[in-house]
Order: sequence, then C-alpha cells, then structure tokens
Amino acid sequence: MVQPVLLQKVVGTQMGVILAVGSFIGFFTFVTPLIIHWITKKYVTSLEYDPKRDIYSATTLSFFLRQKKIHFSADDVAVPEVPGMFTTFYC
Repeated sequence: MVQPVLLQKVVGTQMGVILAVGSFIGFFTFVTPLIIHWITKKYVTSLEYDPKRDIYSATTLSFFLRQKKIHFSADDVAVPEVPGMFTTFYC
C-alpha cells in the first residue's frame, strides 16, 4: 500500500535516495519469501503410518510447494535432550 506513495515522493529527489529506497523495498520483496521458507521447510504437513511395513511417512513442502516425503521407522527417531524451537524429535 505504501509503495505508490513512496515512489511519488521519491520522483523529485536525488538518484542516491532513489537507489536507497529501491534497494530497501527490493530487499524485503525478495528476501522475505526466502526467510519464510528457511524457517518453515523443516515442518511436517502430513504424517502417515503404514502398519504392514511399520514405516512412517512425513510430508514437507519444498520452496516451490512440491511435496517431499521422508520415510522412517520408529528406530530411526531420536528425542533430543534439549529440543529446538518447535522440535519434538529428529529423524
């Protein structure tokens, strides 16, 4: 919402100010999705259990929202002594 107002105010100023404002806006435009993905790429969106093979299947999302499945058994899981933020187990 603020971008049109900023661009209108910046039009009559020096080139250095225009570059600074453009860099500031561009930084948050491109870096914010990368930071969000970096934080949320570890989180499981779906967890399924196959009783025949005794294997779990965890689904996470990639940067381009493609599903990635990780297969593991109960023996592969280790509970950390000091858990990280939102972490309940490691695989």
